[in-house]
Amino acid sequence: MIAVAEDILGYAGVDLSDLQPDYLPHKVEISWSGNVVDVITEEGITAIGLPSQYPANVDKSQTRILSEEWFATDKEGVVGRSASLMRKGFTKWTGHHEQWSEVAIFTSNTATPPTMISRTNLTFTSA
Repeated sequence: MIAVAEDILGYAGVDLSDLQPDYLPHKVEISWSGNVVDVITEEGITAIGLPSQYPANVDKSQTRILSEEWFATDKEGVVGRSASLMRKGFTKWTGHHEQWSEVAIFTSNTATPPTMISRTNLTFTSA
């Protein structure tokens, strides 16, 4: 979770240690069930035309185009391998995907909206 926050903020040149406690990202746990596009298994990845080593060698603009298509065709969301974790050196896309995947829910397309279970402030130790 912190690796993803560090990666996203890093695009803006911001380090987590630069933020005041009130501005640190939050971890939000939700409950939701729906049909998502599979961008975590090799079968799902190759079925949508991406290379099996995704997210390596795939440009963000390519995934944005696909996401716009899925949204336009009423898909409820997408679950994919975390590009943020890949940039941190993670490459083992095995085991329970909850440890290394990210989900985007297209809330206006969902039959049932997500429900927030908890919201927690992220904490970290600077190196």
